[in-house]
Amino acid sequence: MARGMVTLQDVNDAFVQAQDMGAAVLTVVGTATQTVTSTDQVMSGLHKGAMFYVNITTCSATMTVAWTFNAKDPISGSYFPLFRASVDGTILVSGYTGKVPIYVYPGIVTSVSVTSMAYNLPLPRTFQVVASITATANSGGANIAFTMGQTRLV
Repeated sequence: MARGMVTLQDVNDAFVQAQDMGAAVLTVVGTATQTVTSTDQVMSGLHKGAMFYVNITTCSATMTVAWTFNAKDPISGSYFPLFRASVDGTILVSGYTGKVPIYVYPGIVTSVSVTSMAYNLPLPRTFQVVASITATANSGGANIAFTMGQTRLV
């Protein structure tokens, strides 16, 4: 569902807005060591970047979660890494719940901290996100649950 803020007009004089995507990019309910790959995410021709919302609802061990954003080559269909964002065991410990925003937009000031990340890159037309989960300390079972949503930005 689109936001109510107008950001520009296209050649047909129709308003183009930031777009909240209704489906999650990733939904993970898993164990200590696994890799989960999103379906292809297809950007419209007017959207240049996005804000991704990672909502961690369960963490039962000290873990590292890395999200690799891959661009899809439109000719070969192969994927190429764009960048990697991660949260490690300094924040992701047993009992942790919280939100981690990831901003990807050309011109934004690149910054990485334990609470938010920003990357000065445009998103390609087609991309995927791969989540790699590793438990670094485990006491009786390691589980994690999180979702990743997105708002596309012009």
